[in-house]
This record gives sequence, C-alpha cells and structure tokens, in this order.
Amino acid sequence: MVKADDIFLFVQVVDEGSFSKVAEKLEMTNSVVSKRITRLEQELNVQLLYRTTRTLNLTEAGHALYGKARLAKQALQDAQDTVTGYGDAIRGKIKVTVPRCFSPRSVKRLNCRIL
Repeated sequence: MVKADDIFLFVQVVDEGSFSKVAEKLEMTNSVVSKRITRLEQELNVQLLYRTTRTLNLTEAGHALYGKARLAKQALQDAQDTVTGYGDAIRGKIKVTVPRCFSPRSVKRLNCRIL
C-alpha cells in the first residue's frame, strides 16, 4: 500500500534536488530517505528517479507523479492552514454577570485575564 507520507517525501526530494538536504531538514538519515523512496517505487512498480552520486533526474513516471503529488501536498497544506488557529482563538461574545459589590476596576482586571 502506497503511503501518502512517502509521496510527500518524494515531492520534497524533487523540490530540494537532494536526498541529503531532505534528510537534514527532516532530521532523518540519508538511508531512511532513500529506503522510503525505493519503497514508493516498489509499491508503484515504477522507477521515479534516475540517481547518480551527484544528481537526481525524474523519469517520465516521476514527472507525472510529481505534478499531481505537488498539487495534493499544497491542497493539504492549504486545508491545514485554513483551520489552524480555530482552537486557539476565542470567538463570540462573553457575557459576565457580577455582583454589584464588584468595582468597575475589578471587572476590567477580570476581563483582561479572560482575553
């Protein structure tokens, strides 16, 4: 079964142009990155990258996957960005009822603590 994480890792490798840059960025070893790309290629039963010690080049299948996967990764990032912060922000009105013995100053301090 193809893992979305492996596809997104493939996109990062293509974007960075290097296994080692991605490994460093994600705090992984080069070996782990390489094995995950190899696993993706095996799951899809197609070679995605031509590898040499100095360069990475996309195969025709790699170009096709990269184009679609990059769009999917961006769509997921956009979806995440859309909802980020919903749990952090208080929305709506807050109605506070306090006894008359509270001074306006006490209410202002309480208001500051809530917000």
